[in-house]
Amino acid sequence: MLVVVLLGCFLVGALTIRLAWQKYVDPYALLVLVLTARPAELATPRRLTGAAVLATGYLAYTLSFV
Repeated sequence: MLVVVLLGCFLVGALTIRLAWQKYVDPYALLVLVLTARPAELATPRRLTGAAVLATGYLAYTLSFV
């Protein structure tokens, strides 16, 4: 269900612009990376740190436009 919402939000954003620039795709790419991490794969501290870095990158990118 969440993947469908993510795809729908991406399509709405992509349909409103004529050119698909990287700044419009980056937030969705980061979300896809975070959502594809399975809880069983995050069992090690190294992988949990990687997911935290991705989440921090997503938040920093989002807040840079505020």
